[in-house]
Amino acid sequence: AALLPLFRAVSWEVDLRAQVGEKGGVEAVLEAGVSHLSNAVVAEESCGCLHALVWGAQNKAAMVQLVGERVVVEAMRAHPNNLAVQFEAVACLAVLSFCVDDNKLRIGDAGAIPLILAAMRRFGTDGGLQGQGCFALWSLCSSTPPSMPGHDKDLAKIMVEQNRKDVVSGDGVGVVL
Repeated sequence: AALLPLFRAVSWEVDLRAQVGEKGGVEAVLEAGVSHLSNAVVAEESCGCLHALVWGAQNKAAMVQLVGERVVVEAMRAHPNNLAVQFEAVACLAVLSFCVDDNKLRIGDAGAIPLILAAMRRFGTDGGLQGQGCFALWSLCSSTPPSMPGHDKDLAKIMVEQNRKDVVSGDGVGVVL
């Protein structure tokens, strides 16, 4: 857990991001996030590091293989009043869901949409969180273009219907407006 700030800083460097993942960085960050879930600083650093790492396709795949979306969702549940944790978690989920239909379904199934909406309500005046929340909801509720490798025609229909239903039932329109 002590190395998370260093992992986070390094993970934003495009050339180093893949190396962090190749050396087990995704696994180490997820382990720290699970082991220290009650610690808000570790939760923020874990989600922030994962947010940086998932910009790399290999790291995104590794995170999903390790059910990392659930770790991020649990951090949101554990620290609902912590803006920094909520921001990094929402941003991570937005990137993780971007252009991969299976990830969108998994994130929705993990219960992320009501938590994203709750964070947007709770921190309604924070432009950064609002922007990431809108990006996450848009990504979660739109199918990946057919020309992209993450597109799955059958899965897309299920995912879009379910995630949009979750946004509407959670008054997502009211939150965004």
